[in-house]
Amino acid sequence: MNYFGIIGIIIGVTNLIIGFLVYVYDRKNVTKQWWALFAASVSIWGFGSYIISISDEPTSALLWWRIVHIGIIMIPSSFLIFTTHFFNIQSIKKTSTLLIISFFFLSLNFTDYFIKSVRKLFGEIYYDGPPTLLYSTFFVFFIFCMVMVVFISVKSYFKTFDVLRKRQILYFTIATVIGSLGGSTSFLPVFGINFYPYLNASIILFPFIIGYAILRYGLFDLKAVITELLMFSIWIILFLKSFFSTTPQDSIVSWSLFAIVLIIGINLIISVRKEVKTREKIESLAADLELANSHLKELDQQKSEFVSLASHQLRGPLTAIKGYASMLLDNDFGPVDGQVRDAVDK
Repeated sequence: MNYFGIIGIIIGVTNLIIGFLVYVYDRKNVTKQWWALFAASVSIWGFGSYIISISDEPTSALLWWRIVHIGIIMIPSSFLIFTTHFFNIQSIKKTSTLLIISFFFLSLNFTDYFIKSVRKLFGEIYYDGPPTLLYSTFFVFFIFCMVMVVFISVKSYFKTFDVLRKRQILYFTIATVIGSLGGSTSFLPVFGINFYPYLNASIILFPFIIGYAILRYGLFDLKAVITELLMFSIWIILFLKSFFSTTPQDSIVSWSLFAIVLIIGINLIISVRKEVKTREKIESLAADLELANSHLKELDQQKSEFVSLASHQLRGPLTAIKGYASMLLDNDFGPVDGQVRDAVDK
């Protein structure tokens, strides 16, 4: 297996696991749904790259390049839509437009209008190319989407004044630039620039840079993230060990161990995330209780102020009434006798 295939299989495994866990964690969260779709698209690219790297004849390679492009075509639109949701600037019209464009390319993906042929490059890979007009159009669309993601990130960075949020956006932008530039170089051989796709490895860095932002600046819960990163690392190591097993016995043991650890890890992550959700609910209830208590204190203060104001407003006229009644009883305005005196006295 060559470098192209090794990097592809690592990209496929890491993104498949990340996408699956994000989707399982919160299926109703639209932002995470788009992230899961993006991760799945990158995973298709990765696994397909591995199959292409071991294809020994052009017909098979051409078929797999077309399969790979199912993921590649969905990468720019899904990532841009995810970004708009992440920064709360989503638009149904823009989302629909991006999806329509992607489905248009997908509909012609398995025809000669999109990928017509492959040729052997670097002495080891059957690479697609030269590009058709439709493929060149897709490449422009791919670059446009990635540039828009960076533009939205940078714009959001300068618009926010929260220090923590700015750092989160900064690392999001760095990860996007590194992943986009590395992934974009994979198109160079298609256009006749025979640069070996070494920089595909940068796509592996994307989730780890986001992970660093999570750990360093608290994008999500720390405990859940540490658990996930630990399990991802173990899964990748066991998967590669199983994949490169040299004997049937070693292969059976390795794949069995990988399957067991995979199941245990998924259950562990789900349980940790449930614990996190429970704690978040408790913290939310505590915050609501504190807010209600603050509101009650405010009402008590308003009551005290009202009583003070009302007593002051009532005291003035009552004092005047009492004074004049006293003067009447003292006959200062003339004699007051009989029932009138009794009434004034009362």
